[in-house]
Amino acid sequence: MYCKYCGKYTENLNCICNDCVGKSPYATGVTMANTSEQPVINNEYTSKYGRSNAIRAFVFSLVSTFLAGVAYGLVLVALALIEEYVDKAEIKSMLSTGFIFIIPALVFSILGLIKGIKSIKNFKEAKANGATPVPTLVFGIIALVEAAAAILITILSVFFIIICFGALAL
Repeated sequence: MYCKYCGKYTENLNCICNDCVGKSPYATGVTMANTSEQPVINNEYTSKYGRSNAIRAFVFSLVSTFLAGVAYGLVLVALALIEEYVDKAEIKSMLSTGFIFIIPALVFSILGLIKGIKSIKNFKEAKANGATPVPTLVFGIIALVEAAAAILITILSVFFIIICFGALAL
């Protein structure tokens, strides 16, 4: 456990270390200057530790999933149009637009993966120091799953683009 006044590790079940026991109004009977406020913890690990990084990971992954979905949709429409024998220039234009969406989707996916992994590491680090920033862990895991899904969708899109260009060449 950690001292609720200074953040040092303590075995005391009251969460007050030996250095701060004299400062506690309960231990000495004296009142502190302002007992209504929470004691200041000199520990950087709190329940909010790493949360902003985890939210960035989530947003990057969300954007990458959207971009990959748009690219995949464009490629599927182009694939359907090939079967309908629509103008090849129109189909190539759709495929090119889909490919343009693939590039930022990959960039945002990689950023989401990196930030998601960092968020999970932040959670483990904070947990080892007595804090449990659960939102950091949750957003980090969601970001990893979303980024992985976006990468899979992007790979499928590239695969279908190659198939479409091969079909157009025939």
